Amino acid sequence: MTLPGVSDNSLPGLHLQPRDCELLAELGEFPILSTAVIHHRHFPADCTGVAVRRRLHLLAQHQLIQTIAVSIARANRPGRMPAFHRLTPYGAEVLAHETGIQAPRPCRSEITKSHTLLHRAGMSEAALSFTDACKAFNLPRPDWHFEYDTVAGIPLTAPLSKRFLLRHDFSRTGATSVTCWPDALCRFLLPRGEQTWQLAIAWEFDRSTESHAQIKAKLDGYLPWLAHRSYRRAIPEAADARVFFVVPSQKRRSELIRSLSQHPAAA
Repeated sequence: MTLPGVSDNSLPGLHLQPRDCELLAELGEFPILSTAVIHHRHFPADCTGVAVRRRLHLLAQHQLIQTIAVSIARANRPGRMPAFHRLTPYGAEVLAHETGIQAPRPCRSEITKSHTLLHRAGMSEAALSFTDACKAFNLPRPDWHFEYDTVAGIPLTAPLSKRFLLRHDFSRTGATSVTCWPDALCRFLLPRGEQTWQLAIAWEFDRSTESHAQIKAKLDGYLPWLAHRSYRRAIPEAADARVFFVVPSQKRRSELIRSLSQHPAAA
């Protein structure tokens, strides 16, 4: 059908296809995805990439998605500058009207820094890949919470640990405090016989831009988070928790293992 509420006669018409609704629903759950990921998932027969870019441009023209181009990229990566896409509040309204799906994460604010954009997009892609893996092994679909998910009804003037679901601040001796704020948290269900084990998995998406000292400081925050079972704020019935690091290379993984193996949270 033709979308209602679009009055600009200069826009080309847009008839929503099932693939469009699938894409909008995906963007509503996983906060930001790259053109490359969308191409791979939704346009596998498009060998040149022209069709996916044309469709995304049309969706953006009709304000169903927001497209953001990276302004800075490494010189050793030639070719087209990467672009990323988010569901708009209007896109969420159209999705609900057409499918009944209530998107939990339409975009609410601007992303101004390239490294922030790349980090959020990378975490979204990792979450989507993990969800696909669960489906491939006939495991229940994970429930996701992301870094900037807010707590309903909390005013903007409240402390960050009150406003954001995954943010936790812990007091320590000497009037210092430590923070735990995962990039994402998911509920992983693992059937065991007639019962189902619920595990909370905290995710850290690493782009090799942080020092080992910064990574260790993150683990300092995970110590009280694990000890106090703070993950139950988002996943009340979780029996236990783990912390997953997503890293860009095997070299980085080996370096972090050597660096963090003696940390008290490593176990």
